[in-house]
Amino acid sequence: MKRADWLPFALLFASSACGGSPPAQPTTPAVSSAPIASATPSSSASAATAPPPPAKDVACDAIATARKDENTRLKAIADSQDPMSRIQGMNEDVVNGFFRCTKTKSGGAWGLGLSDLKVDQTTHGVSAELVAIHADAKGQIAKTPLAGTARTKDRAFQSNDLDHVAIDTQMVYDFDADGEDELVAIGHDQTKEGSRESLAYIVQAKNGAAQIYPPAKDLPIFRVEDVDRDGRPDFISYGPYRTFAPGRCNGAPALFNGPPMLIHSLPDGTFSMVDDKAVAFAKQQCDKPGFTVARDDQKRVDDEQTFVNIACARLWGMSAADAAAAVARSCNAIRGEASCKESTLTACVYPAEMTQWARAKPPLSIK
Repeated sequence: MKRADWLPFALLFASSACGGSPPAQPTTPAVSSAPIASATPSSSASAATAPPPPAKDVACDAIATARKDENTRLKAIADSQDPMSRIQGMNEDVVNGFFRCTKTKSGGAWGLGLSDLKVDQTTHGVSAELVAIHADAKGQIAKTPLAGTARTKDRAFQSNDLDHVAIDTQMVYDFDADGEDELVAIGHDQTKEGSRESLAYIVQAKNGAAQIYPPAKDLPIFRVEDVDRDGRPDFISYGPYRTFAPGRCNGAPALFNGPPMLIHSLPDGTFSMVDDKAVAFAKQQCDKPGFTVARDDQKRVDDEQTFVNIACARLWGMSAADAAAAVARSCNAIRGEASCKESTLTACVYPAEMTQWARAKPPLSIK
């Protein structure tokens, strides 16, 4: 079975961005002892219908102030017309992610910010620490740094002409029902070699501090989606089943994903990859046990589905030894131009990568 192409759980919980400070109001004129002329009907009508000034948003204003300096520098670099200064990876969407303010139901807000922004002339790029910023309804700020990928490490935001980090999703939801929403931020780290690693954070504000939400600390989140339609955001994961391998013919890195798996959001604020909902979801992706090399009508190997099949075999309970032996019987390493000849398109050519999946511990069992 081909794995489903699940649509992202887009904007169901998205909150609106907050605006800036209201315009200055005119001062009240001094009182005069001279008689005051009666207002004309037109001027009275205008005064009566004048809209009230916009309300001040304390939380979003506090976040804007907290990240003002670094955001000013970031925008100047992104808007530079100098080809030697402009960072091509920092398109409008990337930059705007650091100006977004997402309101919470308590009157507070969340935003992402940068710290210690540096320009590197050698790589023609920028890097910075990535920070989650929370402001309560009174404007009190709490921050926590966010870790990056294996490539970016503690400087989780990086961008140059070839590699960049982007945050694709910012939303809030009160997972633990304590009255204040947690921040969900999901993005990716895209490298020049084609590698696209996931970045995912769930951050909470508690007792005046911001921190990674403990039940989500080690979750291998890839995207958000309300799978069971209960109003709580769930997450999609591939567990240990994601790898890059040289593509057939040109050798460019090809990304292979296993079957999507559910990280089910539970009413008590925790998450499960092994409950009944998660198992049922996995069965939809893996409809039968065992391992076979997937082929099309012309007997050519479907590499992507074959990777899915070895992961599904493990989820169905095939032992690591049996799965590795099945791969060894069915696949032979063929690289370069030889792997795309007509005679080898019917061959499974990724035994090493599939054996790694065969030996990886499955996150759940669906047998």
